[in-house]
Amino acid sequence: MLEIGNSKILIDVVVAILILIIGIIFGRIIGNLVKRILKEFNIDKILKDQANIKIPVEDFLGSFVSYILYFAAVIMALNKLGLTTGVLNAIL
Repeated sequence: MLEIGNSKILIDVVVAILILIIGIIFGRIIGNLVKRILKEFNIDKILKDQANIKIPVEDFLGSFVSYILYFAAVIMALNKLGLTTGVLNAIL
């Protein structure tokens, strides 16, 4: 049988996994929404015509927003597991 301490750890792990899954879904949706909004305003065409920038800014910004949200979800999941400060110190 699971003891009270073990069940809390199990619940924390399940919640952390749910945070990751929701964060990935939310990041993908918001990233695609940013891409769509920028494509509506023809940002790539405007930047190409006026500033001679040939990189796909719409895709870059959409992906950037997605990855920022993924990173936030990972930090939140690690925080739920009590690992945030150690991992952030290792990264930074």
